[in-house]
Amino acid sequence: MSNSTAWQLTGAAIVLDQYIVMANIGIYPRELEAPQRLALDVRLELGNHWSAQNDDISTVVDYDFIRQEIDALVASRHFNLQETLVEAIVGVCMDQPAVTACTVRSSKLDIYENCRAVGIEVSACRSESKA
Repeated sequence: MSNSTAWQLTGAAIVLDQYIVMANIGIYPRELEAPQRLALDVRLELGNHWSAQNDDISTVVDYDFIRQEIDALVASRHFNLQETLVEAIVGVCMDQPAVTACTVRSSKLDIYENCRAVGIEVSACRSESKA
């Protein structure tokens, strides 16, 4: 990777866009009848210490873990609220040491006839420790 003195890496983000899952989610009778489609968007900020060294996967955050963790969470139980699922996804993402901030959006796709989706977006960032 070429890096001249004219520029430097200031950050990077991993983005999972419109990951569609079938989830047991909701509190209304129609939502309890069957799983429903959710679109999940995840953005992981990696800060300015990120660099792909020698084109080696072990030097970056392997984004495949996001899908695996989401699939495991969605399969684990019924969620009454999108907020609960989204906070759980944020927690898994923020457990990654290289992740400095995270935004997760969940959208129910089939709730309203005259609306593309309804959902929640939650953001978190690593707090600075004061030693």
